[in-house]
Amino acid sequence: MARGGAARELAEKAREFEETRGRLDATLHEVAERTRPANVARKGVQQLRDLGSQLLDGSARASSRNVDTSEDSAEVPREAVLLGVGAGVVVTVGVVLWLRRRRMDRRPLD
Repeated sequence: MARGGAARELAEKAREFEETRGRLDATLHEVAERTRPANVARKGVQQLRDLGSQLLDGSARASSRNVDTSEDSAEVPREAVLLGVGAGVVVTVGVVLWLRRRRMDRRPLD
């Protein structure tokens, strides 16, 4: 009788192990998908688009109100700064990749 209980316990542990392994596998797959460069870039571009549309929506609302546009009013919305930095990063990365590809194309084949 003790063997039957041990066998059931062993089978239960094996089932738990397989469930845990399956969850771990799914989690690792999800992390790999989230961190793929193409997915990260796509998410970053979407965030920039969202931020840009929010900024445009905000500026449209601000332009419909009386807003102080004198030179003394030098406050820049945080969203505008982030959008500018994001655009600068995208342009910089694009130029670096373009130059790297151009350099690789010019190398003589030995």
